[in-house]
Amino acid sequence: MILDYRIIKLTAIMITSHIRQILGESLEYGLTKSIKKCPAPHITGFWCDGIILDPPVRENGVVQFKGLAFFGIDGQERYKVYLELGSYHKKKYELGRHLADELQLENSAEWYIINVEKKEIRMTIK
Repeated sequence: MILDYRIIKLTAIMITSHIRQILGESLEYGLTKSIKKCPAPHITGFWCDGIILDPPVRENGVVQFKGLAFFGIDGQERYKVYLELGSYHKKKYELGRHLADELQLENSAEWYIINVEKKEIRMTIK
């Protein structure tokens, strides 16, 4: 049986795209929940209405995503997103597994840094 490489590649792209979509939705939910508990006055009342992640870049053993978040008081301001996966979640992502089930983001504010002036959100998931 001969497999068409193009079909395999397209299937892999569709799977990773789906995983990025689910990861973005989990980050959106976790960020909004976490911010509600955050005492920082400069982001009081902010919420996230969506995160779109570009395909990851692998550099020096680190998996990093860039993307766009709809964020702010009305959830519609555009913020640049930078996401870095630690070794545990990087391995799961590279194996094509969903990370959403294991993320416990809403209970801590230690996984993100929000720069309102630059409109940037930097996230690290270890």
